[in-house]
Amino acid sequence: MTSEKFECEDQYEAAKLSGLATAQHDNSTYIQGVSAIIDNEVVILAKDKSSHSILLKDDKTALRLGNLLEEINRGKKIISDSSFKANLAEIIVDY
Repeated sequence: MTSEKFECEDQYEAAKLSGLATAQHDNSTYIQGVSAIIDNEVVILAKDKSSHSILLKDDKTALRLGNLLEEINRGKKIISDSSFKANLAEIIVDY
């Protein structure tokens, strides 16, 4: 188990990321994939086909989040928990 922390633009963005990354009871997530990464913005495609934009601190943080979400969608990692405090979102993953 490992903890991945992502500094978001503000508390609202951290809460949104934490909510989208919440582990479901069947260990899946609401996230289906990443539609785009544009500068410090990650556009997430949800399983209901809606899109959600997450604004992060900088481009490097956005790329890290995009890479983690792709690993999760390929089944290499599983989200076990997520939370946020102020503008920092934390995603706990298992391998």
